[in-house]
Amino acid sequence: MSNHQSAWETLALQPLSSPQAWVLKHELLYIPIFNILLLSIQPIFFKRHLGVQAMRKLVRQGIQSLRKNRWVIIFPEGTRVRYGEKKKYLAGGGMLAQKSGAKIVPIAHNSGVFWLRDKFAIKNGTISVVIGPPISPHGKTAKEITKEVQDWIEGETQKFPNA
Repeated sequence: MSNHQSAWETLALQPLSSPQAWVLKHELLYIPIFNILLLSIQPIFFKRHLGVQAMRKLVRQGIQSLRKNRWVIIFPEGTRVRYGEKKKYLAGGGMLAQKSGAKIVPIAHNSGVFWLRDKFAIKNGTISVVIGPPISPHGKTAKEITKEVQDWIEGETQKFPNA
């Protein structure tokens, strides 16, 4: 699980492990040409408006991906968030970890300082990235797992230089 500030992390996290299954919002399928590329990576599409039904599908498909030795990449905020702002993490990643028993590898970065969310502009600088120790889901609720991941990512993010 990683914080989501820009398009940078969607590119930069690709080489970390292979193969991967990305959890993506269903609306991305409506972008011509891009949708074909997305389908080629076999993502897990998430329809937020379906609530509990969408969460069950995420867990089911996430477990299938994990059984195929695919890393499941989740941005728990559910959308890109400007650097320095906070948004409640959604429980999908925590629920997947709880149901599957898979550990979560948290990733924190400050890409939003350099790759601006609402502008097609990239500033010069060095993006900081920290990959944390795996977080075990055993004996925890999905909510507790999600909070532990959020606390770790937000804590690490506060240590980064603002550039």
